[in-house]
Amino acid sequence: MKTGAWRSDLAVRPWQGHHHASSVYNDKLYLIGGLGGGSEGQVQIYDPLTNSWTFGTPAPYAGGSVAIAALGARIYISGGIVGSATVNSAAVYDPAADIWTTIAPMPAGRNHAAGGSDGKKFFVFGGRTGGNKVSVGYASVQIYDPATNRWVWSGQTGPPFHLCRSGGEAWEKPLSTKVNFTSWA
Repeated sequence: MKTGAWRSDLAVRPWQGHHHASSVYNDKLYLIGGLGGGSEGQVQIYDPLTNSWTFGTPAPYAGGSVAIAALGARIYISGGIVGSATVNSAAVYDPAADIWTTIAPMPAGRNHAAGGSDGKKFFVFGGRTGGNKVSVGYASVQIYDPATNRWVWSGQTGPPFHLCRSGGEAWEKPLSTKVNFTSWA
């Protein structure tokens, strides 16, 4: 195979759908949830070495447009759309054991939010509410601490993020001060 070349012979994912969340663990791609095509809440695992898909245990809620982040040997998801409603559900997946555990719900339900991790906590930036329709996002940040099973939310404890974000888009919302999330998380 050429380096930097696109492949066209990849195995087709079992549940097509859209609005999947993705993460990498142990050199495999994990697609979690989605909307349509039966993908809601499903765990699809792609192995590039064998060019094949396998399945994990479905998530504890059938969401799409969930926020996601890998943290250590676990994959965290939160929020998303179930049916046509935004939820504040959250869960953690252990890929090695193929087990889901429900965790404390988010303070504010969001879909189309960005997820990330600093290696210690799960961050959820922005997002929107309602169903799968374009809308102006929120400038909030929600941070989950696995050590305490608790969330903090900029809407309750700290300054908002400086941009409204949802669906990969951002709207500028200037702040008068620089935000240091570690000071309130």
